[in-house]
Order: sequence, then C-alpha cells, then structure tokens
Amino acid sequence: MKISIALTCRDELGNLPEVLERLKWLESALKDDLWEVVIVDGGSTDGSREFLVEAAAAWPKLRVIDQQPPHGYGSGYRQSILACAGDVIVTCDTDLNYDVRDCTRMLPLLSTYDLVVANPLLEGGVAELGYVRLLPTTVVAWLYRMALVGRGIGVTVFTPILRVGWARVFKGALPKADDFRTSAEVMMRILLTQGARVCEVPVIVHKRGAGRSKIRFSRTVLAHLALLGSVVAFRLFRREAL
Repeated sequence: MKISIALTCRDELGNLPEVLERLKWLESALKDDLWEVVIVDGGSTDGSREFLVEAAAAWPKLRVIDQQPPHGYGSGYRQSILACAGDVIVTCDTDLNYDVRDCTRMLPLLSTYDLVVANPLLEGGVAELGYVRLLPTTVVAWLYRMALVGRGIGVTVFTPILRVGWARVFKGALPKADDFRTSAEVMMRILLTQGARVCEVPVIVHKRGAGRSKIRFSRTVLAHLALLGSVVAFRLFRREAL
C-alpha cells in the first residue's frame, strides 16, 4: 500500500520544524508504505517555502509544489490531492491543530471503510479550540447533519482536516470552492455522490501553533451557508448543485 500525505502551507514557518519532525516519525512508523509527502505552498512570504525546499533537498520523499492560481485553501488542497501518486491519501494541515501521526490509528480501518475522519467531538476526543472556534464548528456540524437528515449517514462532523482514505475517494470529490468551505464540500461530495463507507475516530485537536489563523469568520460562515444551500438543492432536485 503506497501512502501519500497531502499538506498545504502558507506562512507557517514557526510550525514547520515540528511538522517535519512528525512526518519523519511517520516515515519510521510506516517504513516503505510512506510513498511521499506532498506540500503545496500558497505563496508564503515568511520563509516557509525556502525552509521546505531545503528540507526536500535532504529528504527525497518530500515534494514541494508552488501553488498555481487561483490561490486560497481550497485551490491548494485540490492541487495537493491531484499531485499525490499513492493508493491512500492522508490529508492534514501545517498549523499543528491536528497531529498527522494520528493517522497510524486510522489507516488499519481502511480494510473496512473508504474514508476515516478525525473527530474531536466524539467521546474520547478533545477540542482545545476555545469557544471562538468550537462554537461555529459545532453549529456548522449540526446544520450539515440537518441537511443530510434521512440519508442514514452516521458522520457527525464535516470540517475535519485530518482524513485518511483511498485516493479514488479523494480524487472523485475534488472541491470547486477555493476558500475554507473546502473541507465540508469534500465531505458532502463523498457522502452524497459516492456513497462511500465513512467512519470517525476520536482525536485531540490542539490550539494552533505559531502564527495566526487565515480563516475569516464572517466570510467563512457565508461560504458554509452557500454550500448548505447547494446540498439542499442537490437533495431536492438532483441538479448539478455539488
């Protein structure tokens, strides 16, 4: 099984040494199964790209890709998935909210499921996000559950960054959006158009490491509302709303 790890990065220099250390730990744990680490840099100006290029020169499994327009998280995510050559893809971020090493608990579940999702809101999980992040996450998850009511889908969270799944699942659910609704859009596409078998595992989501979040609250809320409208339209009219 060839495993690709897909990450996006923009101005995360303060976090990259720890990210790289965790990725190297995964190489030791997964051995030859770790095929590659793909990091798409979205135009960093703080030295992140230079750090990554230097790291890639010393570690052949690391590939650094300059994000092509349009910019934004969704576009970077899309480019990272398309660049992966593995049978299995692990998606994560570079702000240290999620610990990519948790994927070692998730990978064995692919013998039964098509996609495994990290969920800090499950029993046994912890969300160290504070009310400013936790409340919107909880409300958005509830709204998406309402939009999917009647489908018998057991997923309870829709905006996770850490996910492990077969490459065909990810590549069949590439998002159209370029903003931070991407995570939820990917989940909607997987659940509604692929009928994939999905399970969730509890994880700890930590406070961000160095730097500041790129999420703009009001803009992201409006983007999620627009996606919710598309989900409802898809379910009611079966149009190409997704």
